[in-house]
Amino acid sequence: TIKFDDSTLSGNAAVNHFAKPSIQFDLAVDAINLDRYRPKPTDTESSAQTTSVAPPPLAVALIPVQTLRDLNIEGIFKAQSLILKGLTGEEVSVKLVTKNGVLKSEQGVKKFYNGSYVGETVVDARQNTPKIIVTEQVTNINIEPLLIDLLGESPITGVANITAALTTRGNTVPAFKSALNGTAEFSFNDGAVTGVDVGALMKQAQAILDGDFVATFIKGVGKTPFSKASGTAQINNGLINNQDLIVTTPLVNVVGVGTTNLVNEQINYQLTLQRSKSSTAEALDSKDIKNTLVPVKINGTFAEPNVSLDVKAIVMNTQKEKIEEQKEALKKKITENIDEKLKCVAGELLKGLF
Repeated sequence: TIKFDDSTLSGNAAVNHFAKPSIQFDLAVDAINLDRYRPKPTDTESSAQTTSVAPPPLAVALIPVQTLRDLNIEGIFKAQSLILKGLTGEEVSVKLVTKNGVLKSEQGVKKFYNGSYVGETVVDARQNTPKIIVTEQVTNINIEPLLIDLLGESPITGVANITAALTTRGNTVPAFKSALNGTAEFSFNDGAVTGVDVGALMKQAQAILDGDFVATFIKGVGKTPFSKASGTAQINNGLINNQDLIVTTPLVNVVGVGTTNLVNEQINYQLTLQRSKSSTAEALDSKDIKNTLVPVKINGTFAEPNVSLDVKAIVMNTQKEKIEEQKEALKKKITENIDEKLKCVAGELLKGLF
């Protein structure tokens, strides 16, 4: 047993063949804050990174390939409580095997923001370009405090269930992004998303239909509460493709399709809004929009996303509906005229018979 800082470490470890070490361990710690031991950039290092001699931070190699090839490690590490990159977990376990240039890790957190996490990571460094395989699953986690601890803010709240199976190649952040492939599935319950206000967008759409283009600048609260949001994603060389987003809100149902590019951070996405059957016109201050599909464009970049109504599509859709209504009215009128003439012809034929 070893006590250091605020932690108590217990277990056993063994090292064999010092020329080419083989390490086995089975260790447990009561509580540990790994952020305390992560290196912090000094003022000198920060200023050095701004010179032309040092490579950009994103281009720095992240995997020590040769070191990984020389490692021979097998062990289990457990922590009752652990903090890493601001994230807090309880009942944490990591099983690690590294041999012949391949690292395999099975990790789990039984208590993770009111939910749980399990994952498996494989890093294959046998070739000059490392290959990485990641499978992860989070179940019933409270996403808002997690993102606040990790990023300092959270654009979404709710209870999240997410699974992902991903592969990539390379040894820098840009390489990881451009070679990222795989699938993901997600659902969020009883939450809200910041940055898109579907209630305000529906009011803007109604204003367009009423010809009140000044009212299209209506500003909402900038947030959309929802009962459920779900979808899947296909990732191909850093391009995330989602074609089945469904969001259910108290007033509006939302479907979404589009892409997000991790390489150039461009967004090309479209939402379609339709008032839900349970909502009322008064709740949205609208009378004529209940059967109208309202298209919304989301484009721009990660840093500066832009959310706006597709005004041209709205006008075209409403005009198309009017044309269809006129076609139906004309069709009905023609049918009535034909029926009337047929009646007349039938009457003359009957007179001829008698």
